[in-house]
Amino acid sequence: MPISVSLFVVSTPLIVPYVSSLGVTAAIDSVLALVRLDDGRQGCAEVTPIRGYNEETVDQVWESLIGVVPGLVGLQPQAALARLELLASARPYSYSPLAAAIEIALGGLSDVCRGVDQIAEVPIIAPVLSQHVSAVPAEVDALLKAGYTSLKLKAGMDFEADLDRIALVQRCAAQAARIRVDFNGAYDAETAIRFVERIDSRGMELIEQPCASDDWKGNLRVARSTSIPTMLDESIRGIQDIRRAGECGGFRFFKMKLGKFPTPASLDQAYATGEALGMQGVIGNGAATDVACWVEAQVALRHHGPAGEMNGFCKNAEQYLRPALECRAVLAPGARVPSGAYSALRYDCARPRYAGNPKECGARRNIRKQSVSHSLASIIFCYAENNSAI
Repeated sequence: MPISVSLFVVSTPLIVPYVSSLGVTAAIDSVLALVRLDDGRQGCAEVTPIRGYNEETVDQVWESLIGVVPGLVGLQPQAALARLELLASARPYSYSPLAAAIEIALGGLSDVCRGVDQIAEVPIIAPVLSQHVSAVPAEVDALLKAGYTSLKLKAGMDFEADLDRIALVQRCAAQAARIRVDFNGAYDAETAIRFVERIDSRGMELIEQPCASDDWKGNLRVARSTSIPTMLDESIRGIQDIRRAGECGGFRFFKMKLGKFPTPASLDQAYATGEALGMQGVIGNGAATDVACWVEAQVALRHHGPAGEMNGFCKNAEQYLRPALECRAVLAPGARVPSGAYSALRYDCARPRYAGNPKECGARRNIRKQSVSHSLASIIFCYAENNSAI
């Protein structure tokens, strides 16, 4: 049962630019893999590398995937998945889209969701995006009315302004929602401690990654200085980092997302590893397309953790799954891939972002330029053993 593979690069605009200590994000670039098996089963997954967050870039992910695909399409899918999992142990983002897509096509998500009601819902958080304090009350009020019980703010851009905005959100939420504050590693330990000391701990759910990813001592100092639970994100690059966080003894939460953990099965393993060490996993990517958010929500159905952060699709001006996911306080992903789910990943010619050399991988490689809605550029790389377009 050989596999057929299509790879996409898509650029998706955000409805509102997203401001964090890493900069301003107005659009995200993602690499998606769509896999079909001979019996008609299919799977799709993605990664969205963010500058400053992870080491691998969109270009590196793309080149890694188009380099490995020719050696996979003649293999049985289980063998292809095993090879990709080995490669992903060193470069998880680069090989995650294809590894996860194959696992999904093989029924990986059905295994995860076995016995789960297909209308089961996963609670998700909502970001507070307003940077001007005058707009915050109305935004928070709308989110509370929509049913959100966890709100998230970014910090690390402006010390005093960020504190004022957090305090205002807390007053507006009035204990109706718990608050998460994400620093994206913006501060050293001393600055982070001074910042956190000035946050009213009432209604605070957690603070996230106060110090840089490799500053384990600094993050631990901050965690031990406050009663507000601390979550690590950028510091968690794999299972070994979850173990390290648990052994430190000061962290209550750790962040997981597809890409950092390359397959649904590896996300399950991450959950189990953290739980064995007394920590809770928080799953979800706030900068991703609906494809990754859907996969993460599927995995979350099996685990009873805090509200998920797979809300990236709510920030995007375009969705690629059909039917589209509903942007609301609970996400009902269903336990199976709906028929025609990936129909939006078939497009006519538009401006290519990556052209590549069609001769690089031999005669069986077929590259077609593709576009997404809103006339955004992408390219599809198709590779099938019978040399036919997918």
